[in-house]
Amino acid sequence: MYALLTRKAGRIRAILGTLVLMTLLVGADCQDDVRDEFRTASAQSLQAGVNAILDGLVDGLFAVFDPEMDGADTGTGDGGTGG
Repeated sequence: MYALLTRKAGRIRAILGTLVLMTLLVGADCQDDVRDEFRTASAQSLQAGVNAILDGLVDGLFAVFDPEMDGADTGTGDGGTGG
């Protein structure tokens, strides 16, 4: 039953993705001034979003590979033994 639902969901996603792609391709033929205005307006927020994602990835990598950032240390200076 779960596999059937997963296949249906996959088909729905494929159909929606195709429709979105077709819409984007049809809309790509817009006028140059509209396209330039959109690029100007969206460039700053796209850059901020990409920077936030990359910052999160770098922070995540440091959290995984940096042994100093264990999170289990209680800050008592005795190695977390409490005594």
